[in-house]
Parts: sequence; C-alpha cells; structure tokens
Amino acid sequence: MPSQKDKGIVTERVGEPAAGPKGKNYLLVIGIDEYAHCPPLYNCVKDAQDLIELLSSEYSFSIDNDEFPPLFNQQATKENITDAFRRLAMNVTPEDNVLIYFSGHGEYDNVFQQGYWVPVEAEEEKITGYLPNSDVRVFLNAIKSRHTFLMADSCFSGALFMDKSAGKIISRRSERDPSRWGLTSGRNEIVSDGEPGKNSPFAESLLYWLRNNTGHLGVDQLCAHVKEHVEANSNQTPIGEPLKVEGHKNGLFVFHRLPKETNDWERALSLNTPEAYAQFLEMHPKSPHAEEAWWQRALLLNSAEAYDDYLDRYPGGRFARQALEALDHTEEDEFWHTVQRKDTRAAYRSYLDKYSIGRYRTVALERIAILRQHTALVEPFMKPQPETAPRANQPQQETPARMVFVKGGTFEMGCTKEQGDDCFDKEKPAHNVTVKDFHIGRTAVTVADFKAFIEDSRYKTDAEKQGSSRIWTGSEYKDGKGVNWRCDVSGKMRPESESDHPVIHVSWNDAVAYCQWLAQKIGQRYRLPTEAEWEYAARGGQESKGYKYAGSHNLGEVAWFDGNSGGKTHPVGTKKPNELGLYDMSGNVWEWCEDDWHGNYHGAPTDGSAWVDSPRASRRVDRGGGWDYTALHCRAVLRNDDTPSGCYGDLGFRLAL
Repeated sequence: MPSQKDKGIVTERVGEPAAGPKGKNYLLVIGIDEYAHCPPLYNCVKDAQDLIELLSSEYSFSIDNDEFPPLFNQQATKENITDAFRRLAMNVTPEDNVLIYFSGHGEYDNVFQQGYWVPVEAEEEKITGYLPNSDVRVFLNAIKSRHTFLMADSCFSGALFMDKSAGKIISRRSERDPSRWGLTSGRNEIVSDGEPGKNSPFAESLLYWLRNNTGHLGVDQLCAHVKEHVEANSNQTPIGEPLKVEGHKNGLFVFHRLPKETNDWERALSLNTPEAYAQFLEMHPKSPHAEEAWWQRALLLNSAEAYDDYLDRYPGGRFARQALEALDHTEEDEFWHTVQRKDTRAAYRSYLDKYSIGRYRTVALERIAILRQHTALVEPFMKPQPETAPRANQPQQETPARMVFVKGGTFEMGCTKEQGDDCFDKEKPAHNVTVKDFHIGRTAVTVADFKAFIEDSRYKTDAEKQGSSRIWTGSEYKDGKGVNWRCDVSGKMRPESESDHPVIHVSWNDAVAYCQWLAQKIGQRYRLPTEAEWEYAARGGQESKGYKYAGSHNLGEVAWFDGNSGGKTHPVGTKKPNELGLYDMSGNVWEWCEDDWHGNYHGAPTDGSAWVDSPRASRRVDRGGGWDYTALHCRAVLRNDDTPSGCYGDLGFRLAL
C-alpha cells in the first residue's frame, strides 16, 4: 500500500476586525474516502472530522445534524451535495456566514477547461457524474450570506477565483463588508492525501493555524499562512483569494476564537459526556455555567449518587425539583438494570421481593414465564436435519442440524470477471484454490443461539469487558457505552421478538469462544470458516452460477443492505438462499473468518486452509457486507478486517465444521 494517496483520479495587512459576527455561522462539511468506482483515499473523512471538532469547540460554529449533517462517504452523493447547497440558499440570511469544506477527489477537463468535484458514486473519467465548478458557482451565487468561505482539499480548478490582481487592489478590508473567499489545496494539479491515518498537507496546515490563532484571524491571513506553509512542505500550490461569485464587496470573514471559559463550555456542550462536564467544573468551578454543568452531568450519569452531588451543592437550585423526582426512580432503576443484565429467574425474583409493586413488576413476571419455558438451545444442533431433496454430491452420512454440506473443489478466488470494475486491490490477484469437503452454517449464529452459550458458560464478552461496542448513529460509528450482544444496531436492548436476528456486537475472540463451547457440548469440531471456505460457499461451491453476490446478480433478492434494510438487522434466512441453500452470505451482517488479515492475496494458501501468521497478526478477516453497506461492499469477493477484540453493530459470525 503506498504511503500517500493523491486526490486526483488521473491519478496586505487587513483592517481591524469588527466586534464579531452577528448572524449565524453555518457549516457544511463533505469528506469522501470510500469511493464506489474511483480509487479510495485515506484521510478525507478524518480531515473533515478534525475540522468540525476544532471549529465547534474553539470557534463559534456548530454542526446542525438535522438540517446540515456532514456528508461522509456514502452520504456524499451528487444529489445530496446539491440538496445541501439548496437548503443553505433557502435558509441563510444576509447577516449569516457560511463555511463550506470539501475533501475528496477532484478532476479537471481540458476540453471544457473546468474543474470538478467527484461525488462518491461517480465513475472514473465520466464527467457527467461529477459536480462542475460552474454548478458550485451557481450554488454559491444563490447563498445570500454576509460572508461565504469555501475550502476544497482536492485536485481543484482555479476557475472559481477572480483574476489575481483583483485581490490586491484593496489595501484594507473590513469584516462588516460582505465577502466571498475560497481556499484550495492546489491549482490545476494533483494534490496529496497524506500518509494514512494522518492529515493531508493542506488540512494539517489549515488546522495548525486555526489551533494556534490566539484571537482573531482573517481569511486573507489564514490563506497566506496556509499557502506559504504548504508550498514549503509539499509539491502543491494552494490558492486563497476572493471567488468569482456574486456578493463579494471586498470584505472578509474573520475567525473569532471563543474566550477560554466560553470555549471550554462550548466544548463540554458539544461532547456532552459526564467526563467533559467534570473537566469543565475542575477548570472553572465558579463559572456561571457550573450549576448547569453539575445538572447535565447528573442527567447523563442518571445515578442516585450523581443527583445527590447536584443537590448537595444546589439544594434550592434551578433543577432541584427534577433532581428530587429523579431520585425517587433512580435506585429502583439501577437495581432493575442489574437484574436485566443477569437475566435469570432468580434475579427477577429478587426484584419482585424488593419492589413488590415496582414499576417493572409486569415485565419481571413476563420474563420469568419466558425463562421457565426456555430449554437448552443446543438441542437443535444435536438432531440430524431432514433433507427433503438431497443435493448432488450430498454425503451419505448425516449432516449436522442447521449446517450445509459443501463438496470440495477448485475455484478461482478473488477478483474474477463477474465483478467487472468493482474490485479493490485487496481482492487481487485472483488465484486458484482447492478446498476440501466441509460443513458451514445455513445462517449466521442468532441472538438466541448466543444467549444459550452465555447462560450456560457465564462467558463475558469483549464488549462487556470493554464497556462498549461501536454503534451506528446515522452518520458514523461511535462507542456505545454499555452496549453488548443483547443490543441492536443503535445500542438499545433487543426485545425477545428479535432473538432470530444475527447476533452482533461480538468480537472474533467471542466467536471463537462460542465455537469451542459448542464443540465441547456436542462433540463436533465446530470452528470459524477459513476465508477460502467462506468465499467458496458464498459463490455456490460446485453449484456456482457465477453470481456477483451470494446467490444472485440482483442484491435485493438475497441480501439486507443499505438500500433495503431500513437501518437495522433482519431475522436470518428471510431472503433467498444461494445455490447451496445458504442465507445472508451477502449482507445483514459481516461474518468473522479464522484467517489473519493480509492486504492482498500475494502468498495466500492454495489449499483452502486458514492464512495464519506466527505470531498471529493484529487483525482478522471478516466477509460478506452488512445491513449498513452499499452493494459494492456486499459482493461475494469483498474482504474486510478488524481487530480480534473489535465489536460492531454490523458484525457477527457463522459456524463451520
């Protein structure tokens, strides 16, 4: 993998600032790493997120996630970008300021002599799918702001800018006068994405000067600093000057750093965690915001101790009545949550004994009734499954229940012709692999299956040890505190009716522990499939019809993915199976494999065995795509990787034997 990535597909002293902006500061941020048809980038989303964090915590900007959410990766389509600009034009007033940031691929067409932004779904060298500078200029013309400041970190055309001399006629500029400025990472040239996991040279410089500004910073000063810094440290030439956009009156936008206490309070509100409020109180114990900080901390912790902390300090405070009401419920709630985590008849009986007319009495009685009827869920695995219509090559011996026999054979693994141009480098080179006979789960392991394991073994999962798993917020994955295998994709406790959904929030370590437990119980050598076995089975084994996805060229027939899932998992086995009768090999949840992760197939085994390093590598393979991924990521050959202890709301596993 290269150390850096390029963002091209072709591969005068200002006047004193005014007292500060009077209108609202709007922020529209676009970042794209995971292109559908163009080479991926490494740092665009990180750069965009770092800018949001800095502007929201240290300047007077806020992200409106309802009206103007950041457009990252799959959200950054041409349609969504256009719609966001349209909503800006409809909402912004002449007193408001607008900051726009784009980080992704850019392209320049010599025929039309025009630059383009490349949306996530665009195809290489098909400019009809790009967003041209002329359209961006139309969008900007429609925004009737006091100040508009556009930043673009991409291979970007300078055609949006005014003539070079235009910005040098005015010796002094005022924040009071309207302005339209732009700052781009380069002229008509290829610009760098930087080393993976770091900021691009442009973003690094931009963030540096904003972080180290001690008071007020005009955009002309910011542009000059970034231009000099980037030119001195990389092979690209930023442009920062007024744009060719209606409404420029020789003014400039000024970044006003928040006062330290105000800055710290804005940061605490933005983070909205108990730790953030505690840190604010430690730094500013006598702040006018102190009472609200204690109250917000109590609300987030929702514990008797936290409400007592607030009441000790403010017994007659603004929130005293709410705190007293909360105390009435908190002790019972805390005891109830402990009971729910144990989820045993004895625990529910102890609740009823302590709170005979408690608020959760009915739920406790219902759960006791369910658990009384609950029998060991390993029994279905021990009974041979009926075969109404045995397949060709089906062995004479009995197939274990809920498993499918897969006759071995030789197949071409990786980027093969049915994938078209959708392959990534990690799927290459295509190579022949010979797989032995094996069995694989008809479906992914369900919540009910995993529950039986937990109740019998008292195993503690990695998510429970870590205190969190990664959950989907609608725009990004973040740590969900207290989330584990009992929870759904958003971190809420699953109802009993969802016991047939694939289990999620389980790590590779958890999946291996489940296999070992089931093997002990039944006397069969249950394990995770090797990556080669998984792909061979997903393709349909010897009965393969050469489908792009597991069982069809039409993904919607066989998979729950971002186009039909409604943002959640679904019961296993509700879509069409593939040629071998296997369900959900594409979509619903990613599935752990036994193998260590390798960035491509150079040196991969050809006998179908797991590719395992010694000592073992730091990451493991998972396959198949999930409910929250596009069709591109649900192909039968797509590979992914995560740490062995990683837990996500879209990652589960199935058995092999």
